[in-house]
Amino acid sequence: MIKLALEAPTSRLATWTHRTDLDFALAHRVLEDETYCRFYSEREDRQPGRELILDNSFHELGEPLPIDDLLTAAELVNANFIISPDRLEDPDWTLEQFDMMSRRTIKTAVVLGGETPEDRRRFLENVRPAAMLCLPYRRSRLEWYLEQLPQWTRIHLLGMSSFEEIIGWRWLADDPRLSPVEFSVDTSKPIKWGLLGRSFSNNDTRSLRGAPITSKDLLGLTGMTQEQDNLVQENIEFLRGLIA
Repeated sequence: MIKLALEAPTSRLATWTHRTDLDFALAHRVLEDETYCRFYSEREDRQPGRELILDNSFHELGEPLPIDDLLTAAELVNANFIISPDRLEDPDWTLEQFDMMSRRTIKTAVVLGGETPEDRRRFLENVRPAAMLCLPYRRSRLEWYLEQLPQWTRIHLLGMSSFEEIIGWRWLADDPRLSPVEFSVDTSKPIKWGLLGRSFSNNDTRSLRGAPITSKDLLGLTGMTQEQDNLVQENIEFLRGLIA
């Protein structure tokens, strides 16, 4: 099983995230949107053991938030994991940021980087204290994982690009030889494509990438129709069934 988290508009957090297994909050929204922050900080159905991952907002802003801002946001929502600043094309910088942040909190998560297998091996050796390892969807992360078999019991997949890839991860997550590794994934794909009228249940095999709604714009959307709302919830349930 893979745990599911959603990146959802502030206006639909209460409606769409109740069918998820953990929370995935974006640090810049926590700091700039009082309603968004309050939802996660005061969430009534956040039961004991329900995790909250705080993302550094790289994907939405083009640059990750600084460490001080991340720690401020993490305190506001009582995050279990905080993804340290990363740049996929600059793993040395990512390592520097991880080192600085891990000195200030034991909740630091890190995004794997490196151009070659040897680069990635060295990267992993330098981030052993990380509370969680994150894998970016813009890279061949399934191959990376099988190549390195990193020794973390908590692995998070940042986004998803296709049903085929996520099915591969589900098979991996169900492999008893990897127990007790726990996998999770965050995505906005069920929402974006639901808003655009695409149903996940119609055996559509097209890529899930390229939806003409940016992740940044999605967060502020309001005024969805009932038909869109229903389709989004259907897509969420389809995805839950796929990864369960």
